[in-house]
Amino acid sequence: MAEARPAFARLRSGDEVMFGLYAPGDGCDWELGMRWRDLGASVGPTPRLEVFRDAWEAFEHPVFQRLFEDLRTWRDRFDTSIDSFCELLTEHGFVDDTRPPEADPYIKARDALLQAVVDNGCDDPDDEPCGECWACLADAFLTEAEVRR
Repeated sequence: MAEARPAFARLRSGDEVMFGLYAPGDGCDWELGMRWRDLGASVGPTPRLEVFRDAWEAFEHPVFQRLFEDLRTWRDRFDTSIDSFCELLTEHGFVDDTRPPEADPYIKARDALLQAVVDNGCDDPDDEPCGECWACLADAFLTEAEVRR
């Protein structure tokens, strides 16, 4: 098994970063998540730390202890955006394992389906979505998938 190292990845939702101790190609020892929640116009997007059951060890790991110490004063020194958080992780030696969009299998499949819908369109002769042909079903599926993300 490869040696575990601190790493992080921005999720395609755009409002979440997973970070932890990962062994390349072999999963993780544990991970945490930082999610941004919009708390309204007066506050805006605010980070919220989430700790998985097996990740409590992070609070004893030296790299994470230094990170947590900096997080205590993070909002006083930086904006608390997702970009700022990723920069902070990088400064603490975390490797950015974020997949580029073109390497994400979901995005590849979505883009292929979208292109097929554009290329073939609906079978309805009146140019109104019929809701029954494969193009309309694919379009409905993609719409629902985007809503659920």
